[in-house]
Amino acid sequence: SITYTVGQGVCQSSSTQTISVVSTLSGPNVPNTTICNTVTSPLLTASAVPNATVNWYSNSALTNLLTTGLTYSPPVGVNTTLYVTQTVAGCNVGVSAIAVSFIDPPSPPTLSTTSVNFCPGSPLPQLTATSNTTIIWYNDEALTQVIGTGSSFQPLENQAPTIFVVAGTGSCRSTPVQVNLNGQVFSAPRHAPSAVCIT
Repeated sequence: SITYTVGQGVCQSSSTQTISVVSTLSGPNVPNTTICNTVTSPLLTASAVPNATVNWYSNSALTNLLTTGLTYSPPVGVNTTLYVTQTVAGCNVGVSAIAVSFIDPPSPPTLSTTSVNFCPGSPLPQLTATSNTTIIWYNDEALTQVIGTGSSFQPLENQAPTIFVVAGTGSCRSTPVQVNLNGQVFSAPRHAPSAVCIT
């Protein structure tokens, strides 16, 4: 703060004013982002200095304001560069350029089989899947119970009768492929009664 005085002699007036000095900072922290096209409401979040006002722009000249706040939801499927600023005490103290890219989800994995018949008590055959990305095996249709990862999986007899396999991770993954495990119960063969001739 500074104090200044106006006048002279006994006819003086003093006033004290607080002056804020804002240093030059970088723009808000928003990482470059890749989003899957299946995400319906993507959300970007910025980290800014305390008490800063964060503005999101669509152009480097900072003339087309998209929104104000720490978050912004970009339109799905539109690859773009966003410009994010933070303003403190009326001073624009930094801008960040953020690349936003959208990608399609991977194709479903290709499986060696989607239906396995087995006899109870006998070992089940190993399942294999191929994809150009991560493969995850699930025990439920909601895809919440991971039971394996990778290109091969050994099912067990006491597992659920269906397994679901996807390619990809997180929010960008393929539609699941269902594998049915069919336990077979076979009855003993029946023989028709035969006549015996007694002589």
